[in-house]
Amino acid sequence: MASKHLIFLCLLGLTNITLAVDCVDHAWFSMIPVPYEVAETLLPDGFCLEKNHPLRSIIPEGTHPLLFEFGDQSGCHEPGIPFFKTSFIEMKLEVPFVNDGSDSFGPNVLKPYIYSSTFFDAWSSYLTFGLPTYHATMKMTDNSYYVEYKGMKIEAQFNTASEYTSKWGSIDDFPNFQNYVKAVATPWFCKNIFFDS
Repeated sequence: MASKHLIFLCLLGLTNITLAVDCVDHAWFSMIPVPYEVAETLLPDGFCLEKNHPLRSIIPEGTHPLLFEFGDQSGCHEPGIPFFKTSFIEMKLEVPFVNDGSDSFGPNVLKPYIYSSTFFDAWSSYLTFGLPTYHATMKMTDNSYYVEYKGMKIEAQFNTASEYTSKWGSIDDFPNFQNYVKAVATPWFCKNIFFDS
């Protein structure tokens, strides 16, 4: 069965088909201001951080927001092939408001690192969409998240007692989420993992 999917994905890679993935998501979103110099270390050569962005008034001076998406995606499939569904845990690190110094590019969202709990999803994410996705050891509970990749570990604990995390609902039910929307409302790009050092 895996070989049939491999052949199918290889054929998709040779076509100009635009694909969209249909999933049920259970996710936490976190925006953390880090020193400007730390955010710069995540950028490819020739790119820079946009200093005049819509979130500058809500984060400390000299910092830049990093975005983390911690999620569990269930029943994911391409709309044209609903018979093959997969589920996996995923974490994305994103750097919003990145440009290349020209007027024609940016600001955009850089996705330098994406981790998936299954090798197949990590590999197919790169093959199908060009995403820099790595297969990692991952665990997720109702209030915790764990990622381990090549000795690097990320552990997150989430408190569900605040007014914004005590219920499940539409994104529109969470007014602070609009800050996250501002950060990801631009096109995104990623680095090529084959040239990753």
